[in-house]
Amino acid sequence: MIPVTTFAGKKVAVFGLGGSGLASCRALKAGGAEVVACDDDPKRMADAVAAGCAAVDLRACRSPIRRRIGRSASRVRLRCR
Repeated sequence: MIPVTTFAGKKVAVFGLGGSGLASCRALKAGGAEVVACDDDPKRMADAVAAGCAAVDLRACRSPIRRRIGRSASRVRLRCR
């Protein structure tokens, strides 16, 4: 695995924890990012927690989702219980 250091010290959300999603979580975590993970499958969420990531159930989040778009990226803020 190659650590992804581009997001070191930043909070990053990963949606979908299949093979590539969980690998992305591990690479981001190894590179120093704070990773928040989400998936519909409780087992995959447990795998992300075991990898040291925070798990968030997006079904518990309130609307509206606030979005602020910059030049090259969008920023999404979710309020979760």
